[in-house]
Amino acid sequence: MSINTLALDAVANSSAMRQPPSKDDVLAGLSKYIPTESVTLYVAAISSLPALKDTGISPAATFWFFVCLTPVLMLLLFLRQLALAGKDWKISVAQWP
Repeated sequence: MSINTLALDAVANSSAMRQPPSKDDVLAGLSKYIPTESVTLYVAAISSLPALKDTGISPAATFWFFVCLTPVLMLLLFLRQLALAGKDWKISVAQWP
């Protein structure tokens, strides 16, 4: 699922009460929140590491960069979608997607 679609869903569900998922929906819920854009960029970065071996960039550093980058991108897009929907973007941390 794309980050933009995730942000749109989060804006739509920001005021709704959330129910804990059932055991059958846990894997489906997990796969819903894996943004395809981040995975695509990560695969491209990992595949380019052999060409960049003299730069000192390790696979572990690349992994942790994308672990930190993905939530930041998601939050920025979520705030953008809130602004486009005309909603107040100053929300509490508990309402973040």
